[in-house]
Amino acid sequence: MSDAKSCPVPAIERALTVLEFLAESKSGSSTSEISRRLGLPKSSTYLIVETMERQGFLRKNCQTGRYCLGLKLIRLSRSALENLDLREEAKPFLRSLMQETNLIVHMAVLDGTEAVIVEKVQRRGCSWCLPGWVEDWT
Repeated sequence: MSDAKSCPVPAIERALTVLEFLAESKSGSSTSEISRRLGLPKSSTYLIVETMERQGFLRKNCQTGRYCLGLKLIRLSRSALENLDLREEAKPFLRSLMQETNLIVHMAVLDGTEAVIVEKVQRRGCSWCLPGWVEDWT
């Protein structure tokens, strides 16, 4: 079997690049903008975006014509999280930390240069628990 790095699939690489680009866009982007910003041919961009929309990975705002991430990605990410055994292994430690600090506790995994939150522990119905990132500026 050959090394996967030596035989990339350009269409898949482009589609994933489009997903990553749209993940950074707060208000979505048009096909023209995606094509221009990523340096992709307009025809390829159109086919990629239309295919991903049809499959549920993207959704199009009918009023603006802009695309953003679709709900199917949430289902995929949820499945990925459910299959991550690290979460179950860490839960007792996260609960203990939450009880000791009275703070909401988040667990993240490093994905390249980004931290992705994969678990959150807080007291049920706790209105006085502070999010862990709140600092006292007084």
